[in-house]
Amino acid sequence: MEGSRTRRIAIVLSIVVAVLGTSLTGLATAHVRGVVTGRAVDGALIVRTDDADVAIVLSENTKVRETSGMRAIKVDVASLIPGLRVDVEGTYQSTTHFLADEITFTRDDLKMGGTSRPVSPRQTQRF
Repeated sequence: MEGSRTRRIAIVLSIVVAVLGTSLTGLATAHVRGVVTGRAVDGALIVRTDDADVAIVLSENTKVRETSGMRAIKVDVASLIPGLRVDVEGTYQSTTHFLADEITFTRDDLKMGGTSRPVSPRQTQRF
């Protein structure tokens, strides 16, 4: 009787651990897709998603990559210009702050990103 009780407890505990481990793993990594709109005062990248603006917090471990077909090229953070469509993998720190592990974009997105920046008044006054 004592052996079957111990066995039941072990089974219940293993199920609880498996369920908690699965749910925590699902929450660990998240995905944000949107368009870079600028930078915050604290240096965070502001990305507009379908729902809201999200501050993408960059760290020294954040990887920025440009994908071209099957190849991914490591690029500088300065490549993240306004108008650029990006995919960000990482974790939410709050509802509006997201810690980025990896930021990727395509070469076509980079070409399009430069064309959607606002025109300054000096550029429109050329004759």
